[in-house]
Amino acid sequence: MSKKILLIAFFYPPSRSSGVYRALAMGNYLASQGHEVTVLTTTRSFFELESGPPDESLVARIDPRITIIRVPFSIRPIHRSLDLMSRSMARLGPILERLVPSSLRSKLPMFALRSGGSFFPPGLVDRYRTWYGPSVEAVTESMDLTQLDAIIATGNPWTSFAIAETISQLSSAPYVMDYRDPWKIDVRTGQPALRSAETEQFELEMLEGAAFVTHPNQHLADEYAQLFPSIENRLRVMENGFDPETLPEVDALRPIRTNESDELVFGTLGTVSDMWPLSEFGEAWRTYVADHPGHRFDLAGHLGWFDSGRAGLASKLDNIGNGAAYIGPRARADVPDFYASLDVVVMFFWGDKGLTAGKMYEVGALGLPILCIQPEGGGVRTFLERDHPRAVCVDPDPAQILDGLRRVEIFSREMTAGERTRIRTELSRNNRTALLAPIDELIGPVENR
Repeated sequence: MSKKILLIAFFYPPSRSSGVYRALAMGNYLASQGHEVTVLTTTRSFFELESGPPDESLVARIDPRITIIRVPFSIRPIHRSLDLMSRSMARLGPILERLVPSSLRSKLPMFALRSGGSFFPPGLVDRYRTWYGPSVEAVTESMDLTQLDAIIATGNPWTSFAIAETISQLSSAPYVMDYRDPWKIDVRTGQPALRSAETEQFELEMLEGAAFVTHPNQHLADEYAQLFPSIENRLRVMENGFDPETLPEVDALRPIRTNESDELVFGTLGTVSDMWPLSEFGEAWRTYVADHPGHRFDLAGHLGWFDSGRAGLASKLDNIGNGAAYIGPRARADVPDFYASLDVVVMFFWGDKGLTAGKMYEVGALGLPILCIQPEGGGVRTFLERDHPRAVCVDPDPAQILDGLRRVEIFSREMTAGERTRIRTELSRNNRTALLAPIDELIGPVENR
């Protein structure tokens, strides 16, 4: 049965955020099943001017049957002024309601939205929160809420969840909270995040009102079941898979370098983070490349998510050493060619069991040997140690990384073309479409309204 579905996804093409691939795939999957999908996201200017550069190749991948509502947002100084005003007005809201004559109270919320007043609920602590009011207004003006069957909000930003709850109250359509990251847990440390009692209560109320709550791995789902026991029976795991079009054909990969004198190309692709152990890797690489002067390390991707911090990341890259080069961003359409240029893939991660990524499935299915740098017990490392026969996993320690470089070089020279093909065949089961299967339950039968 075809349903009318609202997908709230702040990061959507042409965004180049890592979260965009999940949102893009969700919308396309739902449209391919015959559902009428509307996506609420922000405007192109944000991705061009504040979190850019955008990835235009992703726009062409949007299913043409999808309707898109784009609502402006900014984190620039004028936005911070609006944010301060909004916080004040949000707290004044209950007082104003008592002062306004009862005949005008029904008009107060929309007036507040349009006048820069109560842009967000007081418990919503999120840098994107002033997107709340304009987004609610845009959806109510653009859609017939009486015909809406289901709402899926993917976060972060957590503001997406607040919008979903409000639209659900206005339409009676159930909403799903799709966590790409856990709000309650600091993904960097795996420990509970420090938050106000107001925010704690706000997330709890949204969770208790949700039809389903999804997480990208079992560990985070289990953590939320312990933290919020009342929602345990509505928790689901919906992993981030990989998009097959990012893989080059097996025959297009670099020929295997079997001789010790053959020069190897190591490389990584992703958005460089200040959490990446680049200094530790650089210390190990400089020692390693001194004995292998022809070997190369290519890093492709963006430097951070926003302008702040890019200079520091660039400095770390410059200090890695001889043979290492930052070669800039790659559009999604150019990813296969980059992978085809490598002999070994290097992956940088942090965090504990809760830190997984669709990238681990993408790189795993390549069939190439992998050097994964993540603390012991990390989610990416656990997957590779279990499922990839040619992965070397080490802690972010220079001595361990150096040992890993030497071991993965041996793996690279020992591999056969047949082994590459077998690994790809086995790990292709983790493609994104297969791992999106739980979404069918999320939008399942809807009560008559």
